[in-house]
Amino acid sequence: HCLDVYTIYTKLKALYGDNLIFFSKSDLSFDKYDYFPKWLPDAYMIIKGGAKGTGKQYRFFLDIFEETTPFFVLVRRIKSYLSYAQSEQWDGDLPTILMIFETASTQKRLNKRITKEMDQLWDDELVSFYTTTKQQLMASNYQKDKIWQSVTELDVIKSLFNR
Repeated sequence: HCLDVYTIYTKLKALYGDNLIFFSKSDLSFDKYDYFPKWLPDAYMIIKGGAKGTGKQYRFFLDIFEETTPFFVLVRRIKSYLSYAQSEQWDGDLPTILMIFETASTQKRLNKRITKEMDQLWDDELVSFYTTTKQQLMASNYQKDKIWQSVTELDVIKSLFNR
């Protein structure tokens, strides 16, 4: 799993360069980050937009799931994010949640489950989920490539900058 996180990090660094600020799970395990979800994401990222990073900052929680991860663990992860969003522990808008899967079939299955779980929320604008596969990310050559699927708009594929 650590190798997958590193591989994803190096790809994102190649795509976004100095505009990427990346905190791994171990970086977030210190007490000063106690406002993060208790079940820490694999990474917390900030991507600076605009020319040379002078524009808006986009914030993300990133999770990477291998094919061997049991489905109930994935569902538990979704529920923990939704619960965290409702708790309002995060100051401001909650970062967008990015999930990377090994296969498109797992991505599709989880997108349906996320939609089902979000339908039970009274305010589904509290949290945004975007998913992709590891293959799509690794094949991406440009930071504005449309590889991220919004869970609320399953027929729309976007880049991280046109969310």
